[in-house]
Amino acid sequence: MVQIGTTGTADVDQVSTDSTSIISQSGSNQNATLLQVLGSSDNRSEITQNSINNTADVLQDGSSNVSFVTQNAQNGTVDVDQTGSTGFSVVNQNNGLLHDATVVQGGTGASSIVSQGGTSQIATIDQSGTNNRSEATQFNVQNEADVSQTGTGDTSFITQSGTNGFADVNQSGSSSNSTVNQSGNLNFAFVDQSGSNQTSTIVQSSNVNSFTFSSGASVVQGGSDNVSTVNQSGAGGFGQFIGSTGQTGSPVANIIQNGAGNSNNVIQSGTGNIGFVTQQGDTNTTIISQNGEDGEARSGQTGNGNLVNVIQTVTGPNFLSQGRVSSDQTGDANQSFVIQTGNATDNAFDGGTPSLVALVNQTGNGNFSNVVQAGQDDQVFVDQIGDANTSRVVQNAGGVENFGDIDQTGSDGLSELTQSGSMNSATLLQSGSLNQSFITQNGTTNSADVTQGATGNLSTIVQTGTGNTITVSQN
Repeated sequence: MVQIGTTGTADVDQVSTDSTSIISQSGSNQNATLLQVLGSSDNRSEITQNSINNTADVLQDGSSNVSFVTQNAQNGTVDVDQTGSTGFSVVNQNNGLLHDATVVQGGTGASSIVSQGGTSQIATIDQSGTNNRSEATQFNVQNEADVSQTGTGDTSFITQSGTNGFADVNQSGSSSNSTVNQSGNLNFAFVDQSGSNQTSTIVQSSNVNSFTFSSGASVVQGGSDNVSTVNQSGAGGFGQFIGSTGQTGSPVANIIQNGAGNSNNVIQSGTGNIGFVTQQGDTNTTIISQNGEDGEARSGQTGNGNLVNVIQTVTGPNFLSQGRVSSDQTGDANQSFVIQTGNATDNAFDGGTPSLVALVNQTGNGNFSNVVQAGQDDQVFVDQIGDANTSRVVQNAGGVENFGDIDQTGSDGLSELTQSGSMNSATLLQSGSLNQSFITQNGTTNSADVTQGATGNLSTIVQTGTGNTITVSQN
C-alpha cells in the first residue's frame, strides 16, 4: 500500500490465507476499499489510482478471485463484487473524466474486462451463472454499455469508438452470444436474447448527418437457436426509430424473432436505410440487403420455413429519395424474392411520386413470388391467398410509371407479368385452381386487365406498340 497526496483513503480487510492486495494511490481525494472475506483463499486484487476524486470498491468472496483496477484520470468510480470462485475482472479507466464502471459477478468462472478511455463513459456488467464472459471497450466521449447475463456460458463483446454510442445487452438462458461493434457517431444498439443458443451480431459505422440522427439497431430474440446479423454503414438521412430504450436512430434495423431456428441477415449501406424483420415460428429466414441512399424493406413472417430475400439498390438523389419493399408471409414454406434497382425520387407510401414500390402478401402454404424491378417509378402489388400459387413479375430498366397488380386466390395458380417501356399497366385477378395468365407488354401506355374464376382458365396477352388495351374476363 502506497499513498502519496492529500485526502487519500484505503481500507483493506482480508480473512484467511494466501490473499493478496496491492494498493497504490497518488494524488488527492482518492478512496479505495478492498474486502476479501469469509475464510476465502487465493484472492488477489490490485488497485492503482492516480489523479483526483477516484474511488474503487472491491469485494471478493470465495476462492481464486482476481481483480485489477487501474484509474488514471479524474472522477472515475469502480465497484467490483465477485462471489464464488475463479471470477476474473479487469477494469482499466484512463485519460478522461466521469468514468463509471460496475462489475457484479456471481457463480463460477465468470470473466469481465472493461476498458474505458474518454469522457462521461459508463459500463455496467452483471453476470450470474457459470463460465460467463463479457468484454466492453469504450473510447472517446459519452459512451455507455450495459450487459446483464443470466445463465451459463453466455458471451458478450461490446466495442464502442466514437461519440454518444449506446449498447444494452440482456441475455437470459445459456450459451447465447452477442457481439456489438460500433464506430462513428450517435450509434446505439439494443439486444435482448431469451432462451438458449441465440446469436446476435451488430456492426455499425456512421458519420453524423445534420438532418437527423444516425444509425441504430434493436434485436429481440425469444426461443432458441435464432441467429441475427445486422451490418450498417453510412449516416442517417431521414426518419426516426424509437426503441424500448428510448434511443433514436436512422438508418434502422429492428429484428424480432420468436420461435426456434430463425435466421436473418440485414446489411445496409448508404444514407437513411431502414429494415424491419419480424419472424414468428420456426426456421424462417429473412435476408435484406440495401445499398444506396435511402430505401426501406420490411418483412413479416408467421409460420414455419418461410423465406424472404430482398436486394434493394436505390441511388437516388436525396433529399426524399426512397424505395420500398414489404413482404408479409402467413403460413408455411412460402417464398418471396424481390430485387429492386433504380433512381428513386420519392415514394408513394408517404404521398410522393411512386418509385420502385413492391408489396408482396402471401397467405397459405407453398406460395412463390419473384419480383424484379429495374428503372424508375415501377410499382408491383402481389397478393397470394391459398396454396402453391406462383407469381413472376419483371419490369425492366428504363420503364417509367409501370404498374402491376396481381391477386391470386385459390391454389396452383400461375401468373407471369413482364413490362418494359413507359406507363404500362396490368391488373390480374385469379380465383379458383389451375389458372394461368401470361402478360407481356412492350411500348407505351399499354393496359391489360384479366379476371379469371373457377378452374383451368388460361389467358395470354402480348402487346407491343402504343396505347393498346385488352380486357379479359373468364368465369
